[in-house]
Amino acid sequence: MSNLNHTITEKFQCTVKENDYFNKNILDQLAKLQEVAAKLNKNIIRACTYCGCIEINANNKLYSYNEDINLDMIKLLDPHHISGELCEDCKDRIEKDLGSCLYYLACISNSFDLKLNDVLLKEIDKINLLGKFNIE
Repeated sequence: MSNLNHTITEKFQCTVKENDYFNKNILDQLAKLQEVAAKLNKNIIRACTYCGCIEINANNKLYSYNEDINLDMIKLLDPHHISGELCEDCKDRIEKDLGSCLYYLACISNSFDLKLNDVLLKEIDKINLLGKFNIE
């Protein structure tokens, strides 16, 4: 772990592996990931509905996938759907939830002896290869 060539992702994954004593069962890891992802969703919704520090414009898109539209224009047509800024309280909650999601992703990756860094690099390659056609 003292190797300076380690990426932050590799350091994070090693730290999780070295300090994880209770999340060895893949079923528990999957359940916890789903639980913290639900908490993340709840806190984003809370920032909009309870706190009000952000607003979410959930209107229909200005285009449909069936239309013959120049995909380069989508960014110009589709207005940003979040306005406002997270207050410190909401920002802290959402950052904590994102961290928990990353933690359980690292646990799952460790269970399958997968490197998060490799997964990220493959995803970057896929995005770059597919470019604007990377629509799922």
